[in-house]
Amino acid sequence: MADLSLAFNPGFGFPMIILMFVNNLITSGLEEPGWRGFAVSELTKKFTAYQASIIVYIIWAIWH
Repeated sequence: MADLSLAFNPGFGFPMIILMFVNNLITSGLEEPGWRGFAVSELTKKFTAYQASIIVYIIWAIWH
C-alpha cells in the first residue's frame, strides 16, 4: 500500500503550492487553447470543422 502521509503534510509550504499551480497552468491550462484555439482553427483552413475535429481527436488520443 502506498504511503500518502507526505501528500497531506500541512508543512508543505506556500511556495510549493504556487509552484504546483504555475506548473498546472502551463502544462494543463494551456493545453485546451492549444488544441481548440490553435490546432482546430488552423486545420479548418484546409478541412471542414468535422474533419478538423477528428484530426485533433486522433492527435489528442495519441498524445494522451
